[in-house]
Amino acid sequence: MQTQQQPRERIVAKPNRICQPPQTNSRVVMMLWRWKIWVEGTFIFSMLEPWEKILIASIFLVLLSLIFMALFKYLPQHLIVMHRRAVYYLWGEVHPSLAVRARQRPHS
Repeated sequence: MQTQQQPRERIVAKPNRICQPPQTNSRVVMMLWRWKIWVEGTFIFSMLEPWEKILIASIFLVLLSLIFMALFKYLPQHLIVMHRRAVYYLWGEVHPSLAVRARQRPHS
């Protein structure tokens, strides 16, 4: 009894659809796609699972929001303090207008 062997289908490796450029003529869409591919390749996000990508993006956004909050909330007050110290270190005295402003500004 002879068994007939079924011809095997040839398996062709195809790239993932996500890696292929979008079929559009829009320069903005192409720029965003290139940027996405560059970020995924540079930071090896292409190897991560979707939940890992979301976790890393969430951590990054929280840290970025804390940095921006610190810059906009605390940096202006700190610049005033640094300016007063620089004036004192350079000229050895505090300018009267700076001293008055420092007393008027409530410390929070």
